[in-house]
Amino acid sequence: MRQLCASSGVSLFIGEEARGGAPRTNIKQASLFVDREDLDEQAKHPALLITTTVEMPHSVARNVVNSLRGLMTDNATQGMLTVGDTKSIVLTGFGANILDIVEMLEDIDRTVSERSARNIATRAAEAAREGPASDADDE
Repeated sequence: MRQLCASSGVSLFIGEEARGGAPRTNIKQASLFVDREDLDEQAKHPALLITTTVEMPHSVARNVVNSLRGLMTDNATQGMLTVGDTKSIVLTGFGANILDIVEMLEDIDRTVSERSARNIATRAAEAAREGPASDADDE
């Protein structure tokens, strides 16, 4: 077994003992899982293959992934997929690229949230202008 990235404080084990002893079948399986809060630091290592998750609470994650899958151009080292019917997206790739995609996804979700809030405010304002429905309208 080999240990990589020890000098940067990151331990990535490649070999049968990693991840419960399962043998590796492709390079993506050797990626290091990185939490969002640690992504900025790990993105400084250009050759470090990482996996992270992004929460998209205001978006339909499956639609986002289907629309943006073309950003992942190397199937051997990159991946983007949804986690079932959740609002989570799993990303795998090299640090700086994954950081860029995570920031873009966060911007997309923020925009969806802002548009939703504007739509709700507009509908509320329209309803207020129309006033309460009266019984005379039903006759």
